[in-house]
Amino acid sequence: MKCIVLAAGYGTRMQGLIGDVPKALVPLGRQVLLDTLMQRLALLELPTCLVTNSRYYDQFQAWQAKARWPIDIIDDGSTEPANRLGAVGDLAFAIDRLDLNDDLLLLAADNLIEFPLQGLVAAFLRKQQPQVAVWQNPDMEDQKRRGVVTLDDNLRVTSYVEKPSNPLSNLTAVPIYVLSKASLTYLDDYIGAGYNTDAPGHFMSYLASLTTVYGWPVPGEIFDVGNPASYNRLLETVELQ
Repeated sequence: MKCIVLAAGYGTRMQGLIGDVPKALVPLGRQVLLDTLMQRLALLELPTCLVTNSRYYDQFQAWQAKARWPIDIIDDGSTEPANRLGAVGDLAFAIDRLDLNDDLLLLAADNLIEFPLQGLVAAFLRKQQPQVAVWQNPDMEDQKRRGVVTLDDNLRVTSYVEKPSNPLSNLTAVPIYVLSKASLTYLDDYIGAGYNTDAPGHFMSYLASLTTVYGWPVPGEIFDVGNPASYNRLLETVELQ
């Protein structure tokens, strides 16, 4: 198994607050957000690659030179939001660029994860089927802006809808996935058909309609840095710890 960290977004909603800095490199106390993710990933001892864009590549290189985490950083060639590849496009780019033929742990870089990831990897190894992390969201209005899943008694995904107008459950998919090598064979067909490549959840929804995908209930909190309000909530949480 290998790991891909997605960090090629431009964070346009955050630039008024943090400037022209990738969301993964926003400060959290004495470190940056990405350091907290790398602390989790280091325990898994997986070869890890981070995909970013041309605008932020140098910033990530500077971070790595200082932090010295064992991670390969690759540039997807995009220069602005108008020519971005999207998260699914970046997944395909990394697979092709690195000639990967492996099961993959796939994560977004702009989240603070307050739980270990070993349980997710163990669940995948037991079932040998794709896994998506899920958490219970009490805010059904907020569910309309997220990927919403339903699970059966065995935690198999029975539906997966991005940004539904009428959410069928309070389970939200979070951007932490394990994809089997076999499931990745669907990726070229997905992209070739012209489906949405912006968020991994769109591909996971497609995948769940074709094969077995399981949900993995997260055993702790996760905070995103998708917009100024969520970032400020994250800062408040860090200050209280």
